[in-house]
Amino acid sequence: MDFISSFTDRPLPPLADIFKNVTTISRPVKDHLVQVYATLAGMMILGAAGAYAEIKGLFLFRVRRNPLDAAVHSRCDWDTDAAVQRGEQEHAVGSTLGMSIGHLVTHAFYLDPSGGIVLMALTSAVLIFASFTAAAVLAERRSMIYLGGLLASAISVLFWTSFANSFIRSKTLWGAELYIGLFVFAGYVIFDTQLIVEKASVGNLDVVGHSIDLFVDFVAMFVRIMLILSKSREDDDRRKERGRRRRQY
Repeated sequence: MDFISSFTDRPLPPLADIFKNVTTISRPVKDHLVQVYATLAGMMILGAAGAYAEIKGLFLFRVRRNPLDAAVHSRCDWDTDAAVQRGEQEHAVGSTLGMSIGHLVTHAFYLDPSGGIVLMALTSAVLIFASFTAAAVLAERRSMIYLGGLLASAISVLFWTSFANSFIRSKTLWGAELYIGLFVFAGYVIFDTQLIVEKASVGNLDVVGHSIDLFVDFVAMFVRIMLILSKSREDDDRRKERGRRRRQY
């Protein structure tokens, strides 16, 4: 009991101490974060447009897919302004990733024509992203940078597990990959946010590059949540179908 009371009797830190780490972020870094999240919002809109185009099979949008992919991997070595080229990369990543998950969104709408699965996945991803972003900003600076090595190791394990499961085809292992992957990319939100703050503090103000890092984290979480919800709906539908057949016989 004394051990437990030593924790319950411990006073909570003042509210000012909780937010003191925000005040240690310089004004240029704060302005950079505002630009990053504004750009991230734009990329989400582009991603939604890309997914919609893939679902509806819009031909003109599909034609642009290969040039967009090329723009992602190209370097800024043309005669045009570098900012314009970085903007093209932003558009390319946003729309291309959106198109890449179009078939998953289509399957989710097939399972739930009302769009409940997609809406729930999007809402959950936004809430997780916002919560972990706030945790990264409010935490002591550089306190979460150590997560980089752990997360990279986890990604490596997930890759080889997924590769092995392509032969084993275990549904249990696949489900575990989804949940573990969700936690890993939630951790990447914290890691990337603190890394962006530290990079900006030393003069690296790459708005588009930092936005892409966070956008990839968000899409990875959204896809995994949507797959988890879709799998749950499929399992429910199977149970209902089995129950219906039993009643018929």
